[in-house]
Amino acid sequence: MENLLRLIYGVGVLFVARHLLGAESFAGFAFYLSLATLCYGVSKFSFDAYAIREFVLHPSQAFSVLWRLMLIRSIGCIVIIGTLMVCLNAFGKYEALYSLIIVFQFVRVVDTVEWLLRAEGKLATQAIVRIVSMIAVLSALAILLVNDHSVSAWHIVWVQLSEWVVILVAYLTIFARKMAKEVSGREVDKLLLGASVKKVVAGSMYAYAGFVLFLLYSKIDQFLLNWLLQPESYGVYMIAARLTEAAVVLIMSLNLFFYPKLVNAHAVSFARFSIMLRRISLAFAFIAAVVVLCVWIARCLYDYFPLMFRDVVPNELLVTLSWMIFSVIPVFFFGLRSSFFTIVDKPGNILFGAVLGFSSAVLIGIPMMYVWGALGGALCICLVAIFALFFSNFCT
Repeated sequence: MENLLRLIYGVGVLFVARHLLGAESFAGFAFYLSLATLCYGVSKFSFDAYAIREFVLHPSQAFSVLWRLMLIRSIGCIVIIGTLMVCLNAFGKYEALYSLIIVFQFVRVVDTVEWLLRAEGKLATQAIVRIVSMIAVLSALAILLVNDHSVSAWHIVWVQLSEWVVILVAYLTIFARKMAKEVSGREVDKLLLGASVKKVVAGSMYAYAGFVLFLLYSKIDQFLLNWLLQPESYGVYMIAARLTEAAVVLIMSLNLFFYPKLVNAHAVSFARFSIMLRRISLAFAFIAAVVVLCVWIARCLYDYFPLMFRDVVPNELLVTLSWMIFSVIPVFFFGLRSSFFTIVDKPGNILFGAVLGFSSAVLIGIPMMYVWGALGGALCICLVAIFALFFSNFCT
């Protein structure tokens, strides 16, 4: 339910913003939203996988590890946001209003609590918080649509920020309750605690470097095409990209859902772990095939009955999405690749895949975008998915 709503939410925000804002304002909003996603991903430091593993293996000290990781993440987030602001100003892309979308990424540090909830199997709590926050935003957007004559970019930005305010309040409440229990709980082994924190930080370094490269090559089209396409075409492309990213968010969420179960299976036996990994991967591949099929059916319907859809969905959007959506097949089939290598403690292989993906994006993807524009961007995303996941999987 959470991921279904996330799909509606992610695309809904862009559709409403596109309807209420001018082409140039919407292009700026979409660009900053993409930068905010990049900032959020980089500021997580890829602690989540190793943190969840430590929480599962040492539950008695989980909270103590949690708040220390939250402190490290807070400091890093300030540095990353400041650096990004300096870069935007240097390239003449700084806009004070839209910069709030990036500054508010600091608030999202508090969702570190989600890692502990996943380790404890309390997925419903996380889902409810996310669902409530997205419903709040969608309700506010509906109000803006009713009063569209008086809506400005300022309203759109503050509606977007309201999602993170809801998450902040909810997770601070959960964090405070867990802190109260921790104060009245038993003593924590400080040596074991320090070792756990170091293990999470050190183990995450390869995964972090790989994830930063992933964020760069997976969004290289969104950044470069901002200079190559007209604002109207760029806005349509960003909606197609957000639809594709929604599928990627789904696989990442499912990945974290199964991660504690895979850790426990690996602790029992490698054979059991391998069987579970194989079955889940095949199920994910089936989901990807269904998603691709649905998109191409929609494109065929548009081609044969254009009058039914012309006023609702731009043809350019469906054409771009129909090519871009093929990237979800390797993403889904090898979606547990990073989980496998963190659990068996070979994070260097994650970095290897990221290097392959980034290299293909720079050496092949960028020239394709210069030649074919939006179509080149869609093909670039498919290409890097194949290199980063499909090809690197067999190499490692």
